[in-house]
Amino acid sequence: MTSETKNVGEEILAVIDCGSNSFHLVIAKILPGGKFEIIQRERTVIRIGAGNTTDKIITDESTARAINTLVKYKSIAESYNASIRAVATSAIRDAVNQKEFLNTVKEKSGITIEVVDGQEEARLIFKGITNAISLKEERTLCIDIGGGSTELIVGEKDKILYLKSFPVGAVRLTQLFFPDYILSDDAVRNCEQYIRNIFNEDIDKIKNVGFTKCVGSSGTVMSSALMVKALTEELPAEFYTINNFLFNRPEFRKVFDAVIKSKTIEERINIAGIDKGRADIIPAGILILNYLFQNLNINEMLVSAYGIREGVIAEYLDFSR
Repeated sequence: MTSETKNVGEEILAVIDCGSNSFHLVIAKILPGGKFEIIQRERTVIRIGAGNTTDKIITDESTARAINTLVKYKSIAESYNASIRAVATSAIRDAVNQKEFLNTVKEKSGITIEVVDGQEEARLIFKGITNAISLKEERTLCIDIGGGSTELIVGEKDKILYLKSFPVGAVRLTQLFFPDYILSDDAVRNCEQYIRNIFNEDIDKIKNVGFTKCVGSSGTVMSSALMVKALTEELPAEFYTINNFLFNRPEFRKVFDAVIKSKTIEERINIAGIDKGRADIIPAGILILNYLFQNLNINEMLVSAYGIREGVIAEYLDFSR
């Protein structure tokens, strides 16, 4: 994307989300009245979590990919004269060599990364979602399936009634159950059982809090929505995001069946609407989403294009007022 020249007096904020699967950059123009406009987005698949499921070590190769991406993002931000805030989630949060990684990144890129805990990640996700989707008076379940963790939040208006971060994500489960990216029946069953064990204690808690609406965000949900959309229309070849798109359980089930029946990456990249850069890890993510659809009795899901990074922007605006 081509940057635009910053006008005198404009305030521009750059937020970098250092996720387990991808790094994201959003550039936002601060508007009057506590609003903002996204003027540029970038996404780079890093797989910072690749290779650290058991030993939880960020490798030198992952560190190099991260630094190269952050240098690029910093250059883009500087072209807008934007202030920068970088946040890290699951893979960096859990890494045993986190301090070494952060110091190396700071030295090589000049960017200081703030590591947020799971609760803070979930809170920022909810803040982002409420800036993209009108929840009105409805009690809403928000689901964010990332590379290393899954956040579940139930909120009503601006109040959070339930919030938890779970240590399961598309990259993490792929490493554990599908390291060769091939779906065997046994591996799928074992993954499903693992997911069940992680979420089982909280399903009744969420049902007791209750919700009448469900909103999903991040890679797995966005990828699932795009495949649903591709059931009825042709999509552009390049990755893009959609907001306020509604899909139901039968539509999701068609996509789920197509993904799980496609045993290899080569088969999965032929699924209409699939994000080809996610074809290796989408089975693990979609198994999580399927479990939540079934066990929380979700009939339909609304897609939010906003998540943690937009939540960071919204939080900045709150403190700036």
